[in-house]
Amino acid sequence: MRNLPAILSALFGSLAALACSGNTPYSGPPPEYEPPRPLQTATATAAPTVEAPAPASYGTPEELGKHIDAYMAGYGAKWGEAYAPSGVLVVADQGKPIVVRTYGKADREKGTDFSIDTPLRIGSLTKQFTAAAVLKLVEEGKVATTDSIRKWVKELPDTFEPVTVHHLLNQTSGVPSYTDDPAILARKGENVPNADIIGWVGKKPLDFAPGSRFSYSNSNYYLLSLVVERAAKKPLAAVLKDQVLTPSGMKLTGVDTTNTASGYVRDPAGKLKAADAVSDSVPFGAGYLRSSASDLVRWDRALAGDTVLSRASKDAIFKPGSKCPECGGDYAYGWILDKVAGTPVEWHNGAIDGFSSFFARAPEKGLAVVFLSNTMEFDSTGAGRAVLKMALSGETVSAINERDITPLDEAFAKSVAGEYILSKKSRDDLGAKMPKPVLESIEGMDVKWESGALTFKPVGQGRFGLRKAKDGVLFNGDLAVDLAPDFGDPKKPEKKAKGFTLRQGPITAEYVRGKLPAKKKPETKPASATK
Repeated sequence: MRNLPAILSALFGSLAALACSGNTPYSGPPPEYEPPRPLQTATATAAPTVEAPAPASYGTPEELGKHIDAYMAGYGAKWGEAYAPSGVLVVADQGKPIVVRTYGKADREKGTDFSIDTPLRIGSLTKQFTAAAVLKLVEEGKVATTDSIRKWVKELPDTFEPVTVHHLLNQTSGVPSYTDDPAILARKGENVPNADIIGWVGKKPLDFAPGSRFSYSNSNYYLLSLVVERAAKKPLAAVLKDQVLTPSGMKLTGVDTTNTASGYVRDPAGKLKAADAVSDSVPFGAGYLRSSASDLVRWDRALAGDTVLSRASKDAIFKPGSKCPECGGDYAYGWILDKVAGTPVEWHNGAIDGFSSFFARAPEKGLAVVFLSNTMEFDSTGAGRAVLKMALSGETVSAINERDITPLDEAFAKSVAGEYILSKKSRDDLGAKMPKPVLESIEGMDVKWESGALTFKPVGQGRFGLRKAKDGVLFNGDLAVDLAPDFGDPKKPEKKAKGFTLRQGPITAEYVRGKLPAKKKPETKPASATK
């Protein structure tokens, strides 16, 4: 979730997708497929609840399960196993799982199956737990939401004085996101010291006056993690375990969980491969937790009662804080407030190398939906929201209809391969709509045919695969990007494409053949320090 063209969403498609991606269309493709099978194990332990919610409208669990199976069958139907679901889906009513589905393998190499108790990385779902830890400290009088961040992170310059804990919690601080920096993401496998991230944040000016508007930033929850550690005088993981997870009965959630699923990403050829390792030091409290579907159902029940968070804390956490245009709702403290099928829901999602996640609860109905995937590109949010709609309304949702594709032949692929640059008109038009660094990241495009795969690479981003639609347009389903080659006069087409038209959402850009811009010098690596 960022104020950038959607094509950039894949630049930090791993760590930066710690961000909630509710702005993406709910039709994206997904990983390894095998027919879904019901699981009859491991029901969640319900915490005491408040007043009984009104019943949901899904009919019987069996009927809902059939509707879900029909919907999920669309994923990967045309694009293959790398686009089919892989993970765990649970629908729970009053803390009881009524529909459980597992897809694919938790570990493809070992052939390990998923269960409702399999822990996976949950990315930005971590934020709601970090927010809960902050509110526990507020209950104890150790932290106030009106505290300036400089009270707790004194290394930050005076310009950060107006930024409060409240601004960080509801994403209105104006603090730039450290996961927007390729130099930091290049170190995602390292143990990156706090001082390096704080140093990066402190050197950046605020994007806007704190409290004036919404902008999703992983820096907000990184800084909140430091607030928790410094106020509690213990590691964030310990605070979460003692104050939030253990009281909620969540024994499978943490940073040191065992038997976790392996994560996968799609390569440019559309095949699954093992995801890069990510050090917990980089996402920290913005996205470093692992959890299971069963534990998230327990979390739903804990939130339904007052045993973990006081009523005042829950009122604060779920109070609409800022309009989130990208989410279609309001951002609270680590939660998005929205309506599905006319029913108020509280949800968030996340993604981190090899994993994507979605968790939603409808307190008025006592329903919760969890979708945890071990493929980063799988649209867990779209699938999860569709399932939530079916559970709340009793209506069916049409299955995803993947675009028809045709095989790529070598002659065609070679005719479009080459280097392209933005036309002057497109550069001028886009330059008036987006920041210069964003424009520079897409000002050139390298299209390559290699090892039987056609790929494209914007100059400031990674390399992505292309498929060919039956109408001859090239596309990437994950990014919802179309590249329409231009061969000149249709009656006398040229042997090589002159250029192409890129379309993605509201963005249209013309590219012509030309030499790629020179590479810019990389930023200096931040000085090392002890975490």
